[in-house]
Amino acid sequence: VSASARCPYRGKPCDARAGVGGGGGVPVEALERTPRGLASRDVRNIFLTGGEPMYRADELPALMKATAAEVDAFWLVSTGWHMDRAVLEPLLLHKLKGVVISLDGRTEERVNRIKGHRDAFSNAVSAIRAAGELGLLVSVDCTVDVQMLVEDEFFAYVAFPRAPGADVVTFFPPHALGGAEAYD
Repeated sequence: VSASARCPYRGKPCDARAGVGGGGGVPVEALERTPRGLASRDVRNIFLTGGEPMYRADELPALMKATAAEVDAFWLVSTGWHMDRAVLEPLLLHKLKGVVISLDGRTEERVNRIKGHRDAFSNAVSAIRAAGELGLLVSVDCTVDVQMLVEDEFFAYVAFPRAPGADVVTFFPPHALGGAEAYD
């Protein structure tokens, strides 16, 4: 369920486009109806995505509380932007089970370049650490490029996210979505 059409980053792998749906994303009422409707069809793990769902961090506790009885678990799919213990901890009460963090590399220079933001790497690593410390399941998504296909680099990346607390690493092939930067 896309909670926001906005994204703080402007990386080519991103499919979020600023301004879609008026820039604010799905109205809260629709966000509440969607998990209920899915749960009535036995879809009971709800992934809140974006853009960046943390743009709606102030609304997430109420949304999740209002629909927690109908679902088994919530997951946040994020870049890690503005995701820390203070934001995540209250969500544990409302069936937050885990997070999926986008981290397309293991070095600060690479991730910041790919995401187009100087804090992208530190935000992602901090979010992984905070979620792991709270006992959430942590998955890391990485889009593979030519550099990542070098065997040593690939296995170095596989090992990297474990240190801050990742449980799972998922690799995706390169894709030609992008375009978010054209909507600034």
